[in-house]
Amino acid sequence: MFREWRINESSVTNMRWNISGELCSGAALDDSFDTDGNYNPAIKCDCAIPNSTTCHITGLNLAQNYLTGPLSPSIGNLTRMQYLTFGINALSGKVPPELGLLTDLRSLSFATNSFNGSLPSELGNLRKLEQIYIGSTGVGGEIPNTFANLVNMQTTRASDNNFTGRIPDFIGNWSQLRSLRISGLSNGNLGFIRDLKSLSILSLRNSGISGSVPNDIGEYNFTQLFLGNNSLTGTLPNVKSTTLVNIDLSYNELSGTLPSWANDRGLQLYGNIVVNNFTSNDSTLNCFQRGFTCVTLESTAVAHKLQPQVDLSTSKTQLLGPATYYLKTPERRWGVSNVGRRDNPIYIVSSQRQYYGLGLENGNYTVDLRFAELVTEDGPTWRSLGRRKI
Repeated sequence: MFREWRINESSVTNMRWNISGELCSGAALDDSFDTDGNYNPAIKCDCAIPNSTTCHITGLNLAQNYLTGPLSPSIGNLTRMQYLTFGINALSGKVPPELGLLTDLRSLSFATNSFNGSLPSELGNLRKLEQIYIGSTGVGGEIPNTFANLVNMQTTRASDNNFTGRIPDFIGNWSQLRSLRISGLSNGNLGFIRDLKSLSILSLRNSGISGSVPNDIGEYNFTQLFLGNNSLTGTLPNVKSTTLVNIDLSYNELSGTLPSWANDRGLQLYGNIVVNNFTSNDSTLNCFQRGFTCVTLESTAVAHKLQPQVDLSTSKTQLLGPATYYLKTPERRWGVSNVGRRDNPIYIVSSQRQYYGLGLENGNYTVDLRFAELVTEDGPTWRSLGRRKI
């Protein structure tokens, strides 16, 4: 098995895996399941099961190994498993319904693979499940109704899939839910969060959400609220919780004046409310709302004729924060908006340079995009699994 995963014997020895004797020893008996990549693969054993004289593997981490082909239905035999991840691989085919036999699972991850088809309804049998990570799996269709059984759910990450249908109302019954990330659904509203007062992270980008931002949003314990690229209307509530420090409402149909909390120190909201219908005394912010143009059509047309090819790599630069905007004055021809913020630095590739964009008249343009990949590698390795979406 180690040979197939290109893990040589010396590295196995360095990881203290006892491959010649009892696997359930040493690191496999540590208090917590390894999630830092120190061991690959990683296992967790329980040797204190009542009325049992043998140890059982209860945690298995097969992530980041470039495993290919379908996931075997025999995975349903691992009935003692509590923590299982085989994410960030190149697995394909259907997600096997036999996963529904692992009824002792607390955490399941098969994110970042190349599966197809719908999620099996049998996953609804995992009533003890507290965490599920299924982002970028390739699956589609509607979320099975059997997921209503997952009332112990605390963390759900399911963005970047081919899901259809509405955001299921039964998620509103997941009373222990603390983090929900999902995208790409066709329609819905925020009514389902009514009783989810424990929610800390809510990310529903590009999910066709309509209606308004709830007026009682200040009663929630949100730290992160990402609702960009939807169809939200109405005004922003007058009160928000002090815990909410990371918010993105860009690309919606929100309107009205901004509440006083929009100026809270450290919030950096302005860069995350672009392309709405807000009105403000800040003329720079207005330039980034719907229906406003910072360059007249005449001057834009002239600029386009004089500069049929615009090379942004040689443009002037401006230092920006995680979420803000900048408009070059007095010409009001160049503008840049930096939208979005992630507090965890491991997810951020940062640069000290921000490029301006030249305002052009609405119409069809031929754009030549040139990229230099800094992270994604070539060859049969999990580091080659990243894909660019334009």
